[in-house]
Amino acid sequence: MNHLRLGRAVQELRESFDAVFRAPLSGELSPLESFLAIRVGSGRYLLRLRELAGVHRCPPIVPLPGSFPEQLGLIGLRGSLVAAYALAAFSGETPGAGRWIGLCKPHHGVGLVFDEVEGQVSVRADSIRRRGDASETHTNELVDSADGARAVIDVPSILAAIRNRLGTAGTEK
Repeated sequence: MNHLRLGRAVQELRESFDAVFRAPLSGELSPLESFLAIRVGSGRYLLRLRELAGVHRCPPIVPLPGSFPEQLGLIGLRGSLVAAYALAAFSGETPGAGRWIGLCKPHHGVGLVFDEVEGQVSVRADSIRRRGDASETHTNELVDSADGARAVIDVPSILAAIRNRLGTAGTEK
């Protein structure tokens, strides 16, 4: 008789355990967003991986005469020329060693130079929050991580600033 009750209890536990996995999720989870954690000068930032075509060690940069301060020059990368821009100039940081370059999507001919790759981070999209400080035009979002809050660099905003700068570069007197 005691074995019979024990058998039923085991069966009930097994069924309730299985039911948990058959049931739909109770809440909708927001999708994951993947970032590259980087360092620019002394600042720690995130770049959205979906906004990058690739990340490479930065080859030697050939300076261009008459270019504006953000534009470091040109690099040769896999048989193509890439215009290299200092991410420090767009983020307000002091330029560092510039060891890495992130190629921008959809403009593979534009690269952002930064100092260090610190890793890859995936966070829920609903954990990304807007910055209250509107003075930072290219870092409008923040992500809290285990090592503190990091600003998200807005690559499309930087590309727009580059286009604007190139559009006015030849008209200044």
